[in-house]
Order: sequence, then structure tokens, then C-alpha cells
Amino acid sequence: SSASSQLERRSFPEDERTMGAALDEETKEPPLPSLDTTLTCSCGACEVAVTGQVCDISFCHCNICRTHSKQLFSTTVGVLGADAVTVTKGHDLVVSYATSGSVERHHCSTCGSKLFDKGVGFNVQFAPLAGILGKGATGIPEDLAPRHHVFYADRVVDVADDLPKYARLSADYSKIPHESLPALSPEELEATKRCIRI
Repeated sequence: SSASSQLERRSFPEDERTMGAALDEETKEPPLPSLDTTLTCSCGACEVAVTGQVCDISFCHCNICRTHSKQLFSTTVGVLGADAVTVTKGHDLVVSYATSGSVERHHCSTCGSKLFDKGVGFNVQFAPLAGILGKGATGIPEDLAPRHHVFYADRVVDVADDLPKYARLSADYSKIPHESLPALSPEELEATKRCIRI
């Protein structure tokens, strides 16, 4: 069966592959997976292959993602490699533009669906988690669960979870290997708390 259908099957809670995954000794989380799947736009005109080792799964609160998605925050999957994300269908329909000096956004020009974000100057490409899960998904596999919040200093709401929260990125992706950065402390979070909490 295809990788995308395997991902959809894994999203169901009763599937044993989402349960009891071996936990990383340090983080106590399932290890980050490798992907080999296809992401499609809403109208089906464009397809994108996502292959490679996942290095990051996060909720992003940056102003650019919020403006681009028209949501309070976005959920992205970072995959290592300059060719980790490639267009396999509808090349002439994929539109890109740079929202900053470090990220190029790509979407379908027919339906407007977000397809992926390309890192400029670092070896990571980003795909939307919902797109990777695919149509009909009813949950998130444990190994694809978001691990933290990034650009939390830019947030418009506080999020009541126990995930680490970073002022900007969780790691310096311009360096190989990537260097982890410190998360915000409870005191820093309290000093900058927002009026609405979800």
C-alpha cells in the first residue's frame, strides 16, 4: 500500500502502530520518524512528495505564518534535506513567493492550498502537518505529534499545554548538527502572558 494510505491508517486510535511506541530516553517522546509520503492540494491538481528524516514538528506562532494561514498559529513538520519536498504533479500550478529572507512559501494557484515552505540558507523544508496526515485522518500518530511551540514571543493567545515554548526557533538550523536553543522559562512566560488562554 502507499505511504499516504499507511499514514491515514496510522491516524486511527485503534491501530496498534500509534500505541506504545518506544520512547526516547531523554525526551520521553516517540522518536521523530522518517517520511515517504505524498501531500496533495484541496483540488488535487498538485502533488508533493515528502521524503526524509523529520527534525522538527511544531506549533508556529510567528507573525508571517499567522498572516499567511489566517489562523492563530500553524502546525509544521520540518524535514531534513534540500530535496526533502519536491513537486511531482502540477508544476506549472505551484506558485511561490518569499515571505522573508529565509522562507519561500508554495501553494496551489487553483485552490490556494498551502503545499510547503522552503528554507533558504538552511537544510530544512517545511510541510503542513494536516497535509501530511491527508484527507480523512481522524487523529495524529504519536510520532507525528507536535513537540513544542516556536516564535511564542509573537503569539496572540497563550496555549495551556506542557510543551516547551521558544521565543523564536527551537534550534539553530544554519548549523550542522543543529544546535538546540533554550526554551522560555516559567517566569518569562508569566511576564508576557496574553489575556486569552486556550
